[in-house]
Amino acid sequence: MTDPATVGDPDAMRALARQLMTRADVLSAAQRGPAAQLAAATFDGPAASRLRGTAEELRTRLGGVCADLQATAQSLLTDASAVEQQNVGLRIAATQAAEQEAAAKRAAAAPPPDPVETGPVLGPGDVASTDGTPSS
Repeated sequence: MTDPATVGDPDAMRALARQLMTRADVLSAAQRGPAAQLAAATFDGPAASRLRGTAEELRTRLGGVCADLQATAQSLLTDASAVEQQNVGLRIAATQAAEQEAAAKRAAAAPPPDPVETGPVLGPGDVASTDGTPSS
């Protein structure tokens, strides 16, 4: 069960960021590999021009996808740190609230103080004498 005093899972966010970076690396390798090799191939004609144009378009699109994946991963890493700090703050607040609630329950369950132990009760205008008994 998820801790009620959380706003998110920073570890899961970091894991997703790592996955996105890995995928960006794989796509970047594809961008540098076959598509780049095709651009360097030596053949001519209308099909060769179309193929080179398509390969260049693919490399450009892959470059954009890689950049987007890396930017998203960086954003996740930054946000994971912020979520972690929020979770810490929420846990502290939840602990303090639980402690206050427990203290209130203890106070409500405690028997009232014994008047004999607390001494005489002074009324309005009464002044305590040096021996602790009321005097008017």
